[in-house]
Amino acid sequence: MADQRKEHGKQKLTKHEAYTMRGGGATKKLFVAFFVALLAALMLTPSAFGAVKGTRSIEVDYGIDFVVLDGYPANTNVRVDVLRGPNDVLVGSTTQRTDSQGLLEINHIGGGQFGAGGDCWGPSTLNPNAPNVTPDILPGDKVQSTILNADGTPVDPTDQDFTVTRDIKIVPDATTVTGAATTDTTDNTITMIGHVRSTADAPINISGDVLELRLNANGFTWESNNNRKDLRAQVLPEDFTADGDGDPTTFKHVFNVTQNDVVRADGNNFEQIFEWSAGLAGNELTVYSGEGGVLEGCPPQAKTAITGVSTHTVAGKPVVNSNNIANDMVVSGIANGAQTVSVQVPGGSPHAGTLSPAFDAANPNANQTWTATIPASELAALPQGQFNITANFTAGPNQAVPETSTLSVLKDTQNPAAPTASPPAGRYSSAQAVTLNESEADTAAKIHYTIGQTPPDPDANDTVFTGQIQVTASQTIKAVVIDGAGNVSPVATFAYTIGANTVPAAPTNVTATAGNASATVNWTAPNNGGSAITEYRVRVFLASNSSIVRTEVFDATQTSRVIGGLTNGTAYKFQVRAVNAVGLGPFSADSNTVTPTVGTTVGTPSAPRIGTAVNGSRTDNVVSATAKWSAPTSNGGSPITQYRVEAFLVTSTGTLSPVGSMTTGASARQLKVTNGLSSGLTYRFKVEASNTPAGQTPVWGPASA
Repeated sequence: MADQRKEHGKQKLTKHEAYTMRGGGATKKLFVAFFVALLAALMLTPSAFGAVKGTRSIEVDYGIDFVVLDGYPANTNVRVDVLRGPNDVLVGSTTQRTDSQGLLEINHIGGGQFGAGGDCWGPSTLNPNAPNVTPDILPGDKVQSTILNADGTPVDPTDQDFTVTRDIKIVPDATTVTGAATTDTTDNTITMIGHVRSTADAPINISGDVLELRLNANGFTWESNNNRKDLRAQVLPEDFTADGDGDPTTFKHVFNVTQNDVVRADGNNFEQIFEWSAGLAGNELTVYSGEGGVLEGCPPQAKTAITGVSTHTVAGKPVVNSNNIANDMVVSGIANGAQTVSVQVPGGSPHAGTLSPAFDAANPNANQTWTATIPASELAALPQGQFNITANFTAGPNQAVPETSTLSVLKDTQNPAAPTASPPAGRYSSAQAVTLNESEADTAAKIHYTIGQTPPDPDANDTVFTGQIQVTASQTIKAVVIDGAGNVSPVATFAYTIGANTVPAAPTNVTATAGNASATVNWTAPNNGGSAITEYRVRVFLASNSSIVRTEVFDATQTSRVIGGLTNGTAYKFQVRAVNAVGLGPFSADSNTVTPTVGTTVGTPSAPRIGTAVNGSRTDNVVSATAKWSAPTSNGGSPITQYRVEAFLVTSTGTLSPVGSMTTGASARQLKVTNGLSSGLTYRFKVEASNTPAGQTPVWGPASA
C-alpha cells in the first residue's frame, strides 16, 4: 500500500482506439469521443438545426472525417456531400449503398457494410465523377444526404437531409490523471478540458442542456462507481469559463475518484465520452474523436483539388448539355496554403478564381475554398465529348502546394428525337396497352410522361416510363425523352379515344385549282373514327345553283385528285367525304369556286407549310434531322409529283448558309435529312413542291417559310 500511495503526479494519456458493436454495424469509439445531439426543447428556427427527417439520423465525427447514416431505406443508393461556406462549396462527396438495415458508414471500418464494412469518400461505381479526395470536415460544414434512384437521379429533389457540424472539441493532450499519497478522493482526479462553441447555423445551449461525461474502463472497473465498467458525471455550469468574448464556452471538468481508480486509470487506456444526456432530438449528432486518418485504400486528403461545378450537373455528374450551354460555368474546389488559383478549358484562357480565405502568412495552413467562372462562349467552342477542366495553383511563401488538378466533364448538346407510341394515337374500340419508345442508343435515356394536357416538366418529379401504360378511357399522353446528358426532346402528344369505332370525320382544308376542262382538288385527311379510311368520294356541283353533277370515288392513298370532264367556262365547287369499314362519313364544307378555261396552263404548286423540325440521332457517324411539312394549298393545276427539302446552317451571326438538299415522293410529309449535317450545329429547313411529270426536269414552286 505504501508504494501505491505515492504521488503519481499529472500523467498525459496516450491516444487509443477501440471498437464496440452497435445495432447492425460497428461504431468506432476512440479515446476521445465527444457526442452532441439536438435538443428538441430549444426554441430556435428549424434551419439552425439542420433538417433530418423521420427516423433517419446523421452522425458526423469530424475529427476522423467519419459519417454514419442510419434509419435510411435498406439497400438504397445515397449521395453524401460535404458543403462549406455561405455558397455551399462542395469539398467532398461520395455515392454509396446502404446495407440491409439502412446503415451507411463512410471513412470507417464497421459491421453490416459490404466488403470490408466501410465506404470511402470520393469516386464509386455509383458515381465515378465524385471528387477524388477525402474531405477534411470542419466545424460549420454542412453534411447533406440525398436518396437516389438506381440511375443516380434524386428520388425526390426536395427531400434532402443535412446537419451542420457543431464546433465541439476536447483537447486530448490536456486530459490528465492526478493522484496523491492519501486516500482522500479530492486529491485523486481525472481532468478533461475542451470547448463548446455556438455558431449562427449550429447553436448549442450550454445553460439549458444537461451534459454528461462518461469514462469507460478498459480491462478494469471503477471502484468509485461500485466496480462498474463506466463512471459518469454531469458537467456543471460552473465547469465553464468565459472566453475572451465573454461567451462561456471553455470547460474543465474534474472527476473525483478513489486512489485505486487513479492507479488503475494511470496504468490502462480508457474511453472518454461527452454527450447530451437529456432532451435528445435523436437525428443529428456531432462527434469529435481527435485527429484520425484516411481509411486504407480510400483517396487521401488533398491540399488542392477541383471538387465540382455548381452550374452544370446532371445526376451529380458534370455535364454541358443543351439546357445549360448558354450559362457560364462556376467551378469550385479546395486549397490549403494557396496564394492564387485559375481554371481553363482546352483552347480557352485562364480565369482567375477567388480564394476564401485569401492566403495569410500569419495562418498559412488555413483550409481554403475557391470558385472560378468559365464563360459560356468557351464552352460553346468545345467539341462534343469529354474534356478536362484544369486548375492551376501557386503556393504561398514557404508552402508546398500541388500545381494542378483536373476534372473531366462531358459535353453533349444534341437533343434526342421525340418518343413514339405503339399502338399509335387514335380511336380504339377497347382498352389499349401503350408502349412509349425512344430511338436513342444511350442506355441512360429515359422517357418522362404525363397524362392530360400538361406536358412533362424535366425539372419536376414526372413519371418515368418503365412499362406499358394501360389506356382504359379516352386520354392524352404527353412524353419527352431525356438522355443521359440531360438533353430533352420535343414533346410528343398521343391522343387516344376508347369506344366503338365510328365513321370518319369530315375532311378539312378542301381547295380546288382550275385546269383545262378539269380541276385539282386537295384536302386534309380527317380522324378515321378508329377504323382505317378505305376510300374518298369527291362530289362535284355547280356553283350557280348547287346542283350535283356527279360523285367520283378514289382510293385512300392520296389526298389530291384531278377531276376531269368539266365544262370550260362553268363555275364549280367540290365536297369530299371519307369512308371506312363502319360507313360513310359526312361531307366536308364547300371548296372555293373554280372555273376551268380553255388553254389553262399548269402552274407550279404553292409553298408547302413548314412544320417543326426534329433533332435526329448520330448513328454510325451519320448525323440526321427530320424536316416536316404540310401539302401546299394549291398544286398548280396538276398533281404534285415530288418534294425537295433544303438544309441551311445557322451561322454565328444568325444568317443562313445552304449546305445541301434531298428529294422525296408526293405522298411524303416528312424527310430524314442527312446531307451536309454535322453534330452540335444548328440548322433550319425549307421545302418546295413540284408537279413536273416523272422523267422531266422538275420545276419547283416557291419555298416554304
